[in-house]
Amino acid sequence: MSTQEMDTMTRETLQGWVPALAAESELSAALEQAFDYRGDVTITLKSGESIVGYVFDRRPGKSLADSYVRILPQESHEKRDIAYADIA
Repeated sequence: MSTQEMDTMTRETLQGWVPALAAESELSAALEQAFDYRGDVTITLKSGESIVGYVFDRRPGKSLADSYVRILPQESHEKRDIAYADIA
């Protein structure tokens, strides 16, 4: 199987996926997959806000409050940092 075929299968598998995030490790794993996805994702914050955009970086720290995902929202050209602790 070619790399392109594997990428297509991964995208199809992840498209529409909504992870159940109960533990820090699950949140971190889901954000790693969002980073690897290479397409737009939706991140829902605990405040109820949803952000659709491209995850281009993540900065893991010692805790969820110290860890950030960086996203380029669809509706803006301004990069945004989101603390893992703020993600629902």
